[in-house]
Amino acid sequence: IDLDQPPFDIVCFDEASQMPTSEAVGAIARGKALICVGDPKQMPPTSFFATNAVDEEEADIDDMESILDDCITLSLPARYLTWHYRSKHESLIAFSNAQYYESKLYTFPSVDDRASKVQLIPVDGTYDYGKTRCNRAEAEAIVKEVVRRLSDDELAKRSIGIVSFSKVQQNLIEDLLTDELAKHADLERKAYDVEEPIFIKNLENVQGDERDVILFSVGYGPDKTGKVSMNFGPLNNSGGERRLNVAVSRARYEMMVFSTLKPEQIDLRRSSALGVAGLKAFLEFARNGRMAVSAGQVKAPTEHAEIIDAVAGEIRKMGYEVDTSVGRSAFKIDLAVIDPKNEQNYLLGIIGQNMIYQIIGAGLQYYFESVIFLPALAVGAIMAGARVWDAFNDPMMGTLVDRTRTKWGKCRPWLLYCPLPLFFITVLCFTNFGFYTGANTNHALIIAWAAVTYVLWGMCY
Repeated sequence: IDLDQPPFDIVCFDEASQMPTSEAVGAIARGKALICVGDPKQMPPTSFFATNAVDEEEADIDDMESILDDCITLSLPARYLTWHYRSKHESLIAFSNAQYYESKLYTFPSVDDRASKVQLIPVDGTYDYGKTRCNRAEAEAIVKEVVRRLSDDELAKRSIGIVSFSKVQQNLIEDLLTDELAKHADLERKAYDVEEPIFIKNLENVQGDERDVILFSVGYGPDKTGKVSMNFGPLNNSGGERRLNVAVSRARYEMMVFSTLKPEQIDLRRSSALGVAGLKAFLEFARNGRMAVSAGQVKAPTEHAEIIDAVAGEIRKMGYEVDTSVGRSAFKIDLAVIDPKNEQNYLLGIIGQNMIYQIIGAGLQYYFESVIFLPALAVGAIMAGARVWDAFNDPMMGTLVDRTRTKWGKCRPWLLYCPLPLFFITVLCFTNFGFYTGANTNHALIIAWAAVTYVLWGMCY
């Protein structure tokens, strides 16, 4: 671009954590204002692909400073984004949220939140440290799982991504999978002739990719003599924890971690690398399904908690089991009623007014767009979210509404359903009669719906 041209009003960098400052200054000089969007906890610019080194364990991976790092160092005005969009189950981002983001991300419990979607699959094998530096048993186990999923019409609907810690392990998995799919033309079509074909990548090049199901190969582990080396390739280097964070946050619905390495076999006395410590914590999380809770995270009882406990007691008297404070981030469902027919699922979520204020403070848009019953939220008693709960047609709903009381008032069942016809009338008016047009139509509809509903609620309650 000619330097004599008028400057741009705004220069914006996406994925700024991967943009070296030296490559960014030319564009910055051609703008009046700068916006850098990126995650300092993810991959920095690296010289990894500029080298011909094949062995990641011996390669000197030199991470460079990014334009995002320099903006943070200069203390430029910043805004922290707290919403996470990719994971459809809270457990898939719970580790990264706790380990790297100080639990600042708002994530939302699922109906089946009692079970984790991150599984550790133990593999009986060895890491060939002295020769190929591969783990053939893990590679074969992953290929077998891919074939199983592609052979099932229902499971085949979910896209698959495979992530390994090293390039040599990636190549081995790719070779074995190619040979196996060559024997089954129908499975090969399901794998590659789809909107999201299978990918096989490693720590260094997986950022930006995502799939419904991620199959993870650790690769490293005991050798034939049972000895475990504390050399975990890129994880041992500075910034290794950022590579791990990227790798374990690629799944939308499910992640399976195939590993011959057990978390207790990682001796942190022999390594001070943050990436190695993160790997140990991640394997523990995958095996246990939960992160350990530190003493500082345990909150003292409050008046709000006492009210919730009282409501829980009443529901238990009705013959239902209840979990309290359900969720793996700052956002919690105060009460979740367990489905007696399937104890891995919940029937109903109940949320108190205190948590509603937290939602509004975090983001008004998600709050309005994800909640069905606004009058109930206004009272602060019962919440049924479109994405989280599916109890609309359950007969228990009416019983709970009748019998559940909170500090803020009593919910009347008909008030839960009155917004629905009003909503459809509002949509009809706004879309068919041209009361409002433009990019913010959805927001206008939501605000109008809320306003009409609150007025009716105030008149009738």
